[in-house]
Order: sequence, then C-alpha cells, then structure tokens
Amino acid sequence: MDADVKISAPVNHWSIAMSGTPLRRSVLDAEPLDFTVTAASDGLPQDPRSATAEMAFLPDWTDPQSGDWHAGTWNTGLTGLPMAQINPGPGGIALAVGSYYVWVRLTNSAWTGSPVIQQPGKLIVQ
Repeated sequence: MDADVKISAPVNHWSIAMSGTPLRRSVLDAEPLDFTVTAASDGLPQDPRSATAEMAFLPDWTDPQSGDWHAGTWNTGLTGLPMAQINPGPGGIALAVGSYYVWVRLTNSAWTGSPVIQQPGKLIVQ
C-alpha cells in the first residue's frame, strides 16, 4: 500500500517570551521590560535584531491597532540571547495601574510575509 507523503516549504519558527506571566510591576518601576526572542529558519538559529521591535499594551484581549504600537529597542542579556525591550514606566510609556495584555510585533522589510506578532504574556501594573 502506498503512503501519501507531503513535504511543506521551510518556515520560520519564532518564540517571544516574557519572564513570568503575569508579571507584576510597580507603577514607579522605570526598568525595561525584556522579551527574549529566538528564531530559526530551516533548523538554523537566526538573529532577529535586524527587525523593528514594537510592543502594545492593551487592557482587553483585542487585536492591537496601528496607534497601539510603541517602539522598542534591542539588547543582548546575560544569556547572550537577543532581547527586545521597552520601558512601560516613568521615562517610557506611562501605563496606569491595571492589567495589560502585552503584544510584540517584529517587522523587517527583507522578510517575506507578514510581521511576526505574538502575545507573550500579561503585565499587571500596581
């Protein structure tokens, strides 16, 4: 009996992680919020730092709209892994006390297809 074999085209695999979720922070905390980003294409690790990193903080589970996105930056942490960062506190994006669904969007004009958009966790500002 012949078996049907299907092989799909190679795809990028992305992982965007936020430490501890839900993450609790003081409204006075001015430290950056870090997102570890790992990517692979055809089984090989890729450096995502060529992408523009943006974050959105929404009080409800809804898709972010164009005005919701805020520019992030890139850093490599102690682990050497690429980390997208943003400051959701004093000197950054002023978030009021409350709970927020956090979204991360990575965009690079050299990539084919849509931007990478993931919702890695929830932030509670106290």
